[in-house]
Amino acid sequence: MSLTQVAAGGFHTCGLGSDTNTYCWGLNETSQLGNGATANRSGLVAVTTPAGVSFTQLAAGSNHTCGLGSDDKTYCWGYGHYGQLGNGDTANRSTPAAMTTPAGASFTRLIAGWHHTCALGSDTNTYCWGLNETSQLGDGGTADRSTPVAVPITPASSPPAAPQPPTGVTITAGDQQITVSWTAPSDLATAP
Repeated sequence: MSLTQVAAGGFHTCGLGSDTNTYCWGLNETSQLGNGATANRSGLVAVTTPAGVSFTQLAAGSNHTCGLGSDDKTYCWGYGHYGQLGNGDTANRSTPAAMTTPAGASFTRLIAGWHHTCALGSDTNTYCWGLNETSQLGDGGTADRSTPVAVPITPASSPPAAPQPPTGVTITAGDQQITVSWTAPSDLATAP
């Protein structure tokens, strides 16, 4: 058996095995190893996966882990105090639990931060959940979220057009009109 993917968290590591099992090791005080226990492990321990499900991708946060299931569901386990497990509550989970995904979407990629998680959705939206004290969920607020919220993606606004230098000036003095014209050099830098 070999590992085909590895995800390193703050205090633990998990990997996908070539035997289709998922393994974790390291700190386990909040059950982030997903084996139903809380004892630390210095070697690989198999994650207790739901029947008939294998994981295709993993993301490990500080003390939690999430995985994309072969059944198109997303599962998370470990520390859930800030809602980073995405299942609607803030309880710890000692084995993988299906999380709440947005209606009509499944997740295609996961990444986990300190106490939050984000995913790319099959509906082309980006979703985040968990701790939000510094607006890391990107939803415009600072409230923690225990289920995924869409990150509003707005294109960067175009900068205003640079002012163009005048190409001619007409001056009237008494009954005399003088017109001066010029062409600005093409390399003239203009301020935005």
